[in-house]
Amino acid sequence: MRPLAWSLALFLALLSRDVCGAQATDTGDSSSADALVPHRPIPGAAAAGTPLRRCASPALLGTAWPEADVLFHRDARWLGADAAYSIPLDDGRIFWLFGDTFVARTAALRRSESRVVRNTVAVQRGADPARAEMQFAWRGTTASPSSFFAEEGDRWYWPAHGIRLGRTLVVFLRRLKPTPGQGLGFAVEGWRAAIVDDASSDPLSWSVRVVAPSSAPQGIVISGGVFPDPDGAHVLAMAENVSADHRGFLVRWRIDDLAAGRLDAADWWTDRGWVAQASLGGAPAAILSDAGPESSFHQGD
Repeated sequence: MRPLAWSLALFLALLSRDVCGAQATDTGDSSSADALVPHRPIPGAAAAGTPLRRCASPALLGTAWPEADVLFHRDARWLGADAAYSIPLDDGRIFWLFGDTFVARTAALRRSESRVVRNTVAVQRGADPARAEMQFAWRGTTASPSSFFAEEGDRWYWPAHGIRLGRTLVVFLRRLKPTPGQGLGFAVEGWRAAIVDDASSDPLSWSVRVVAPSSAPQGIVISGGVFPDPDGAHVLAMAENVSADHRGFLVRWRIDDLAAGRLDAADWWTDRGWVAQASLGGAPAAILSDAGPESSFHQGD
């Protein structure tokens, strides 16, 4: 695990898997790992049954941005992390979420004398990463650092994306369990939402409550791409099937339901349009054949 570096290459990688709406057509290439599920319309598609494809992307070249790398070295004890999501807090701050993180435990400030915690966070102040300030946060003590979103027994959380709704911050979390001797040694067990009713202060002073859905579709977890619906009444999110083929799904909540943590009040996109979770009667419709955590999407014009 190398120290996290801000670069155009990383930025473009996170944006390069967008899904189109109205402009989408079938590629006809069902053998490709990036081929999308045919005949799965999404809101904004030209007509019901409009197939999806991967958005056409121009040739892009990522280059290092060393001046901005300094942002991730503002705290000498934070030595690098896996994964990164950012959420604008709409008050001049940007909230960062990281997965497994090296946190130094001694004045030597090296990884051989650090602890890997399951997640950390940070707040960026200033839009230009080359000039912005960054304050990292985790829990515990210098000698024994611990995750910002605490473990529950042998289960732990890796953050996904989220959204600020007024004073409230909602962060989606993947819940993981150990699987000794099987696969990679861990597996995604489900998902949760961390709700901060007032995110106006610094993260270590927040009151965080973790809410679990009780009737969400099995094997599907909220992943990336959380953003306001253009209708002004809902929040949209990408979900991923982690128990099988990693297909992507579309889910939404009314803003007040999500801010209050009413996760089972979700609607899922299906062949019949939006269907309340309580009325699904089966799996929702896949809109993307390979929806890894780096996926995002947008609604076509």
